[in-house]
Amino acid sequence: MPKQQSKMEGSWEELVSAGVTAKEMSDNSAWVIGDLAVKVSQLYGSDALEKFATDINVSKATIKRYRSVSMAWKPSDRIGALSHRHHMLLTSREDKKEWLERAADESWSVENLRIHLKKLSMDIPETVKVGSILFRRDEWEHILKWFALCIDNPDLFKKMDKMDNEIVTKIKNKVTKLIEMEKSDYEVVK
Repeated sequence: MPKQQSKMEGSWEELVSAGVTAKEMSDNSAWVIGDLAVKVSQLYGSDALEKFATDINVSKATIKRYRSVSMAWKPSDRIGALSHRHHMLLTSREDKKEWLERAADESWSVENLRIHLKKLSMDIPETVKVGSILFRRDEWEHILKWFALCIDNPDLFKKMDKMDNEIVTKIKNKVTKLIEMEKSDYEVVK
């Protein structure tokens, strides 16, 4: 807890409570708007969505996305502890309920859930799955070329240029982030 309060009134606990409430209201608004869009479509047809979007000052694409998530998840199947985005990621999956429960049980962030889904969808070895999630293709190509050169000539480690240092830093940062996210899922090789 901070030692000093800012010029805003309220205790730390009150401010945290207000922040949590605001976040819940924000996430809940996606469900409310999605559920309303379902009703608009049912009562006035899907052509009315554009007017609905304009009238509430939300893009038509957002309205359609929220509506599709609401249509995919009955209120009784939604898990309040998880965000609308968790549900949105799983909307098109047949096993969506199982994944949603797993995400809730393991307290996964949206990013963590996305990583698990991406790993599952790739039919390649686990070590490559992790790398492909963390780096773009061009980054991987540079890393592999750099690594091959360093294996052939270990003295190159002493002569790293700025780009090499940036790659090494990026690898360290991304691996550290991954380890923090999924400590139990990966073995750290020392």
